[in-house]
Amino acid sequence: MTRDEAFFEVERAITFTRLQRLGYFLSYNRYALLILVLSLAIPAVLFVFLRWYFWVPATLVALRALYWAWHIARQYPKKLHITKKMLWAQQNRTFRNEDIVKYCGDPCYRVVAHQVLARTGVPAPERRRLVSEYVDQAHDLAHALVFVDREKGRVVTIINGVKTEQTLTPQEMTNG
Repeated sequence: MTRDEAFFEVERAITFTRLQRLGYFLSYNRYALLILVLSLAIPAVLFVFLRWYFWVPATLVALRALYWAWHIARQYPKKLHITKKMLWAQQNRTFRNEDIVKYCGDPCYRVVAHQVLARTGVPAPERRRLVSEYVDQAHDLAHALVFVDREKGRVVTIINGVKTEQTLTPQEMTNG
């Protein structure tokens, strides 16, 4: 199965109502919306109450912040697809909480991790604890060194100087 087929299979399997999509949009773009409001409000207030040499630099900084907000907001379709993929795994009973570790390295994607865990019924205090734990794991994985030795049938992972070795299945040795 190619990635495109898998992508469309998930998109067909999980659909959201407009209200659900709006809820996810507001949740996943909360940082972008906050940055947008502040980027518009601060220069406006400075423009009204202070001289030009205060609001001109503030406007330049606000423009950069608006770009940052746009960068966060444009990731919404990807975040929504990740949510659908995780919900699909839940429906197929193949989801494990650890599956969201890779999304916990970026603060914008931690919101997705929280939403997915909420949909699995994990209570809020436990969600916060799990995501906090997964943040540390994601940072460790970002600095991991992985060697795949198909001839010997093993995967060697080094994280913070700690070496772990895992055996490949015969299928993994041939298919990759």
